[in-house]
Amino acid sequence: MVDNKAISYINRDTPLKITNTEIDLDNCYKHNEIIVEVHAVALNPIDNILKRLSIPLISRSYSKIYGCDYSGVIVRAGKDVKSFNVGDAVFGKYLDFTCRRQGAAEQYIVINPTKNDEISVIEKGDGKEVSQETFNKYAAAVTVFATAYCLLTENNQKINENSKILVVGASTSVGYALIKIAKNIYNVKTVVGTCNSNSIEHNKEAGYDILIPYNDPSKSVPEYTLDIIKDQLDGEKFDLIADCAGTNVFFPIMDSVLKPSSTNSQFLTIVGDYKFNYRTMGWSDFVTWSVIKRKLGIFRNYNYGFIVANSPEGLRLASKMIPSGDYIPVIDSVYKFDQFKDAEERLISNKAKGKIIIEIDQ
Repeated sequence: MVDNKAISYINRDTPLKITNTEIDLDNCYKHNEIIVEVHAVALNPIDNILKRLSIPLISRSYSKIYGCDYSGVIVRAGKDVKSFNVGDAVFGKYLDFTCRRQGAAEQYIVINPTKNDEISVIEKGDGKEVSQETFNKYAAAVTVFATAYCLLTENNQKINENSKILVVGASTSVGYALIKIAKNIYNVKTVVGTCNSNSIEHNKEAGYDILIPYNDPSKSVPEYTLDIIKDQLDGEKFDLIADCAGTNVFFPIMDSVLKPSSTNSQFLTIVGDYKFNYRTMGWSDFVTWSVIKRKLGIFRNYNYGFIVANSPEGLRLASKMIPSGDYIPVIDSVYKFDQFKDAEERLISNKAKGKIIIEIDQ
């Protein structure tokens, strides 16, 4: 028997805390399951959203594990598992609503890699042991990279070098991953991004071709966008508008900025119309009538999608682009296991410039 410490909560009114259960590593998994000894967990807005949506009246009273993006080492593998072996370093997403434990911020997680298929092997390189720094880096990539990949592929878009892409939120972790995929995999020549004027040079270095300063008081983002289409894109509209920050400014002028829906052009968002207040949000913030109307296609003549990342293919691509240096995950801060409250506060603050990592004690 071994201790299995976890960062958990009951519902949105209960604080995160460390809980401990004992597990038998030799008997707690099935023939088609693996046990991962977790070394790092990366926090995402979805982690806090799930906690905030756990309303006491409808949320059951058992502990729910925080976090979903992890990296670690396989320490047990069932006889029917074919794609993974004991000793493999892996990274992935674990969010299982069919079991009570739910998340990944614990010392050991039991995974069915066929059902929970967002998992990929970390290349060790020359047989070297994977360092904690490397585990942190791969955990940081999971959701942001998979989300960026889904924005480019989810609705069968045919992204190529001639595509025109507009990214709302170039400075976000997803915006950074998207530009790296667009440039290194699809060779897209024209990617426009919105960002704070202070971040323009940084985002140019990342690969963006044109940047729109959203905080310019003399000109709005829609005005900038229309001028760019007219003056720099020879009147050609965008094939994809990828909203990584939360915006509704383009809907009144969508016909002027997005190509016809018949070309499979897309407006895709990972946020909705606004950025959430993670301290106070509830169901009414998460499920809004405006998003429902657009998703259902009511009163719109453009393709609209709300992206929730689920992409094993994206993780396999990340496992190639990280070692090559084509994509380097951005980490905001790293916390020890017992500093989880500080990590949660950093997430809720909405001020992180990159991923927040919790190193899991082993």
